[in-house]
Formats: sequence, C-alpha cells, structure tokens
Amino acid sequence: ARVVVEPGTVIQGAIVLSGDDVTLELGAGCDVQSTVTLSGANCSLICQNGVDLDGIIVSGNFGYVDGGGWDTISHGPSSVDGIEVSGTDVIVKDISGNTTAYSADSAAFRSSGERTIFDRCRVVFSHWNGFYTIADEVKILNSVVEDTDWEGIYSDSTEGIISNNWVDSAGLDGIQVGDSADNTVIVGNIVRDQASDPIEVGAGCENCVVVGNRTDGAIIDHAGTSTVSGNNTTAF
Repeated sequence: ARVVVEPGTVIQGAIVLSGDDVTLELGAGCDVQSTVTLSGANCSLICQNGVDLDGIIVSGNFGYVDGGGWDTISHGPSSVDGIEVSGTDVIVKDISGNTTAYSADSAAFRSSGERTIFDRCRVVFSHWNGFYTIADEVKILNSVVEDTDWEGIYSDSTEGIISNNWVDSAGLDGIQVGDSADNTVIVGNIVRDQASDPIEVGAGCENCVVVGNRTDGAIIDHAGTSTVSGNNTTAF
C-alpha cells in the first residue's frame, strides 16, 4: 500500500503504519502534528524536503525513513525521542532531529534495534544526547551533531561503526562508547569544542579501533585494548 499526501498538508493526530509493506509519502511542507509510528514490517516514511514532524517511532523490522534533506525535522516531544528505533534492520537517512526531553538516555536519534543505520542525519539540538545507541551493529555515518547538553554521540553497541561525522559543542564527551561496545570502529570523525573528552572509550570496552580522527584534545582509552593511531589531537 502507498499513501501519498499533497504538499503543505497539515495532519492532526498520530499516524500508525501497522500493516506490513506500507509506504507513506509526505509532500514538501507537510506538518504532522503528532507522532508517526512504523510498527509493521517493511514500512517506509518518505518525505520531500521541508516536512515538520513531532516524533518518529520505528518499531517494525526492516523500516526505512528518508527525510529528503535536512529541512525535514522530527521534533521529539517530552515523552518521545526525536527519532526512536526499536525494530531491527532499519535505515534512517537525510533528516534532522532534535528533542527538548530532559530525561536519562533521551536523544535526537535513539536506537535499541540491532543493525540500525543512521546516515547523513543532523542533530539540531538535544537536551540530552545527540545519538544514543544500545543495540549491536549500529552504524552512525556522515552525520552532523551541533549542540547537545550531554554526549554528542553515545554508543554501547557491540561491533558498531561511528564514521565520518562532525561533532561540535557537546555538553560532555563528543563521542563516548560504553563498557559493552566491544569492537567498535571510530574512524574519520571531526570532534571539537566539547566540554569533556573528544573521544572516550569505556573501561570494559575491548578491542576498539580509533583511527584517523581530528579531535580537540586527547583521546581517552580507559580499557587500554583499543588500536589508537593516526589521530590529530591538537587543539583547534
């Protein structure tokens, strides 16, 4: 099934794609004034640039979200992250997110689903984390994090990849991987103007790779088992 909404439409109330293989297409300038939930399998949300959303939840497997560009933004209300993924094998790309929620582990982009891919996403602002991931094999790629009260990127994802991101003005660490994030690859990121460490690897986190990053200060490896090389840590 495919549902196409005309550009500039205002939609009041929540939208739930509960059946499998359903695609919702939102025209440019649509204003969705409640949460969009993709709970069925193989569901897609496809936006033209400039859509305004009040939270996206992807709980079905094999979900797909394409914002069409950074002028599309998903605002997280107090009880919801900007974009929250709990389904497995989900792709979220080309979209901005923020959240004014002020609760532990809230984020503009949050994933508890295995094999989530965030690609070319933008964190406009977050009262807590920019990205927060706790499932295995989550990838955060080619994204921008501009302003957070806590970590810019927090990952406790085993075998995750954090690559080619730009993280600026985090309230704590720019990038932090937790004690369970074994075998995480952190490569090619630019991290600057954070309040604490630019990149920090947790004490229980083993065999990570931290290579080719440009950071505003020293990289901290509490575990002592990471491969850390080829990074430029000179202050900007």
